[in-house]
Formats: sequence, structure tokens, C-alpha cells
Amino acid sequence: DRQEVTAEIPYLSIKGQRGIADAVLGTKYKFLSEEHALIGVAGSFEVKLDKGDQSEELGSGAIDYDFRLRFQKTWRWFTGIANAGYTFVGEPEVDGTRQKRQDVLFFAFAQEYKITERFKLLSEIYWKNSDELHVPHRFAGDIGFKYRLLPNIDIHAAIGESLREGNLGGPQLRVYAGTKIEFP
Repeated sequence: DRQEVTAEIPYLSIKGQRGIADAVLGTKYKFLSEEHALIGVAGSFEVKLDKGDQSEELGSGAIDYDFRLRFQKTWRWFTGIANAGYTFVGEPEVDGTRQKRQDVLFFAFAQEYKITERFKLLSEIYWKNSDELHVPHRFAGDIGFKYRLLPNIDIHAAIGESLREGNLGGPQLRVYAGTKIEFP
């Protein structure tokens, strides 16, 4: 109930290339629950492994370490969420040369609207600086849903794009779908 362990193995389709991207392993720990405090507070740590195909632009070619502080407050049918994070970005090697990268700051604000006990609508806006030097920072948004399929299984999906003029900083279009399985 206080700790969550995650594993992600994404399948991507980018610019006509398809395949398995960098896997992510992580954990989230709840420091304060909403039942015992004004807001819920959690921290998370993730390691992004360099297992995706970098030559096909499906992987980064380096290992990253991500830390986030997460806040949440629920009022009946509405949940407000805020996240702040810092990622130590690895420097990939391309044709024998290390590619300079910079660490990433991340800030997000999101909402969940409970429509029924099993169905929620989601929306999020987020900002993060680019890990590549002289590349525009990202300011984008997503909308989506989460559905409780079975007592321990959720399915969720979202679509989003850059909120900056001309899709500066990307993405032009981002589509995400996934499954969350909880083990008691």
C-alpha cells in the first residue's frame, strides 16, 4: 500500500520504425497518505535502461536516473496532482563519440475526474527542458482515460501534443496506451 514497484517495456512506432524501446524499472514510496495528512506525498525513483534500438531512434543509448516528488489531493470526484522531478541523463555513444547531454528538470500538473467508480478522465500539462543542448524545451499537454477492467487491472490511454506555437519542442502528436497490474 505504501510502496509500488514498476517495470515498463514500451513498444514504439516512430517515423516508420517500430520496436521495443528503452525499458524502465522503478519504485514509488508514499510518505504521507491523504487519509493522514492534508495532501498525499510520494517520492519515486526510476532507471531507464539503454536497451532500445538507438540506430532506429527507439532508444537513447544511455542509462538515465529519474527522481520525482509527487503531490496529490482528492476532493470527492476530482483529484489534483503535481509532480516535480530531476533526471540525471546519461551520454550515449554514437560512432565511437560521446554525445553531450544535460540533466532534465520536469514539472507537471494533472487532474483526474471520476466519472464512475471504474472510469476516470485524465488531463495533464507538463514542462521539461531538453536533454540536448540548443534544442527547445517541451511544454505539452495530454488528455485521456483510465478504466478499471478488473479489481487489480487498469487500462489507460492518452493523446497529446505540444502547447507551443508550431509544436516547438514537440511532440507534434503523442499517443500512449498501457496496462497497470497491481499485485496484492
